[in-house]
Amino acid sequence: MLENKFIVFCIISFSLWGPKIGLLDTSIIVPLLYLSLSMVIFNGYKFQYNLIILVFFHFAMITYVFFIFIINNGSDPDINLILRGVRALVSTIVLGLIFYNTKIKIDSFIQIILLALLLHPAAIAIQLFYPESMQIFSQFWTFGKYPPFLRAFGLTAGLDTSGYMCIYGQVLSLFLSYKTNHFFKFQVCYLIFLIAAMFTARNAMLISFVIALIFLIFALRVRNYSIRVYIISLISMFSVIGSILIFPLVQYTFFDGSGVINLGSNIELNISETYSKGTFEDLTTNHLVIPSDELEIIFGNAQKPSVDPGYIRLINTLGLVGLSINIFIYFLALIFFVFKYKAISSSRFNNHEKNYIQMLLGVLITYILLVFIFNLKHFFFFTRGFYEILIIIGFYCLQFIKKDKFFKKS
Repeated sequence: MLENKFIVFCIISFSLWGPKIGLLDTSIIVPLLYLSLSMVIFNGYKFQYNLIILVFFHFAMITYVFFIFIINNGSDPDINLILRGVRALVSTIVLGLIFYNTKIKIDSFIQIILLALLLHPAAIAIQLFYPESMQIFSQFWTFGKYPPFLRAFGLTAGLDTSGYMCIYGQVLSLFLSYKTNHFFKFQVCYLIFLIAAMFTARNAMLISFVIALIFLIFALRVRNYSIRVYIISLISMFSVIGSILIFPLVQYTFFDGSGVINLGSNIELNISETYSKGTFEDLTTNHLVIPSDELEIIFGNAQKPSVDPGYIRLINTLGLVGLSINIFIYFLALIFFVFKYKAISSSRFNNHEKNYIQMLLGVLITYILLVFIFNLKHFFFFTRGFYEILIIIGFYCLQFIKKDKFFKKS
C-alpha cells in the first residue's frame, strides 16, 4: 500500500504535470508502473463500486465516440476525443485504485497536493524571468506557439489551462486558510497562485478576480483583527488592480478601449502586444456555431470543429447526446459528493478528521463546478490534469466515506 509521502508526491505531480516525450505520456506511465509493481509486491488492493460505475460510463462514452466516427467517416475526424477518452479511462482505473488504497494521513495528503500544484507557478516564474526557457518547456508540454510578452504556460499545453490550474491552487489555498489554524501561511500560497494567474489568460484573471471577491466577503466575517486588516489591504489592492488593469483590459478586449494602459509616472503598458482584440460579434459569428443538420445537432458529425467553447465543440462533434453524457458524468459526481459533504457533520469522525474531510470534499465540489465554467471557453471535460486531480481527490475521499457506518447507510 502507498504510505510514502515522496512517492505520493511523485505520482500526483506526474499525473498533473507529466511531460510528453514523443508518444510517451508520463502522466499515465508513471502511475501505471507504480500500480503494476506494487500489485506484485503487495496484496489486498481493494476495489470500490464507484470505480466500476465510472469505468462503465467511460466505456459507454468511448463506444459512442467510435460509433459516431464510424457512421460519419469524415475527412477530418477529431481523433483527440478518442485519445482523451482512453487516457481518462486508464487514469480512472489506475489512480482510482492507487488513491482509494493510499494510507497517507489526510492533512499530509492535502499538503502534498498543494506542493504539487505549486510546481506550476514555479515554472511560470522561470519562464517569465528566463523567456528562452519556454522553448525547452514547449518541447515536453506540447505548447504550440511562443507566448506573447508577459504571459507563460507553465507546465501545461496552453495559456487558458495554465490560468485554470492556478485557479485550482487558489481554491485549495483559500480552503486551507479557512479550515486550518495557519491562515497567513496558506494566504502566501494563495497570493502565489493569484499572481501567477495574472500572467496567463484574461478569462483566468477575471475568474480569479471573482473568486477573490467571494473570499473577501466571507473573510470579513472573521473576528481576528490582523486578518481583518489583511482583508482590507487586499480589498484596496484589488480596487487598484481592477481600476488600472482589469477594467481597461475588458474594455480593450470587447469594446473600443485603448490598447495602452497608463500605469502612472509616464509608464505605459501596450497590451495590444500581449492580448488580441476581440468582439462579441466575432464570438457569436465564429464560435457560437452549431451544425445546420438536425441529425448532426443530435448525434454530432465527429469532425474537428474550428470553434473554441467546449459546449459548442461537443455539440458539433458528438451532438447533444455526447454533450449530455459528458455533463451527466460530472453532474452525477457533483451530486454524490455534495450529499456526502452535507452528511459529514453527522459522521463518527473526530472534529479534526471532520474538518479536513469536509474541506477536501469542499475543494473537490468546487473543482467540479469550475469545470462547467471552464467549458464556456474551451473543452475541459476529461482534460489531462484537470480530470486526474478529480479522480485523485475523489477516490482518496471515498476511503474515508466507506470507513464510517453513517455513510454506508446514507
